[in-house]
Amino acid sequence: LPISTGLAAEKIPLAARIASVADVYDALTSDRPYKDAWSPVRAKQTIDNAAGTQFDPVVVAAFDHRFEDIVCIQLDYAERNPESLVESSPPEYALIRTS
Repeated sequence: LPISTGLAAEKIPLAARIASVADVYDALTSDRPYKDAWSPVRAKQTIDNAAGTQFDPVVVAAFDHRFEDIVCIQLDYAERNPESLVESSPPEYALIRTS
């Protein structure tokens, strides 16, 4: 039987809805012992596909609106901490950074 907290849609605190998208994006774009990191674009597409079901569509729209900024911050962090970014992602970052 599924366990329900009784919270749904806007009854879930906004901070939790935002954290949910951020947490999944971070998990998908990070190496884990059981999987390689996904590219930022692949992670974004996965989150976009779950808008309205797993994620608040308004939060996903805000995430999409600031996606280039998010990737640039992620790249800046990776440049200071190169072990934090997989080698398969730099071409996407380069395209976003030059736009």
